[in-house]
Amino acid sequence: AAPLTTARERPSVLRLGEGDALVAGGQGSTADFLERWAPMLTAAQRTLHTGDERVDRREGAALVAAGAGAALALGGAVMGSAGLAAEDVLLDTRCATGGCAVLLGVRGLLTQRRRDAAAALAEGERVVVASGTGADGMPADAVEVIDVSVARTPRAGVTVASLPYEGLSMLPLTTGSVWIAGGGRAESWLYRH
Repeated sequence: AAPLTTARERPSVLRLGEGDALVAGGQGSTADFLERWAPMLTAAQRTLHTGDERVDRREGAALVAAGAGAALALGGAVMGSAGLAAEDVLLDTRCATGGCAVLLGVRGLLTQRRRDAAAALAEGERVVVASGTGADGMPADAVEVIDVSVARTPRAGVTVASLPYEGLSMLPLTTGSVWIAGGGRAESWLYRH
């Protein structure tokens, strides 16, 4: 497969189309947070630079589709700054192909700040977020739901459960539910709205 423009460790990836993806995070100190991967693109066409240091220097954020050509980068930290990122990122995935600005804005959506969270779109109108670590390095415990019924103006999260485990994974099911598993546990959970 065509290589990425920079080495990345545990990035988040979001499918944009057939053979086309948005890659975020896991980059070294000199690379940008976002990259578009498609075999036919040159390295110069793949790099997505927003001009906002809070986004371009971010790491450890969970990338998730929010519907209507929008995506969220939730949590994480800004390289070179102390603590966790105070805001989450709203992206226009249709602009990842160029011609318009990919960054729609930054806003606080998660109530529990964290890095390396797991996130999934449930039933087309809710983004479920769990896992990750807080500023103290301890597992984040809140399972939060962000309302993306109007994808370009998401509403801040509400806590729906407590799963104090790091390393959870999420899988959206065809029923619209989200299956949550991992965290060193044999148990698994289902989110249904």
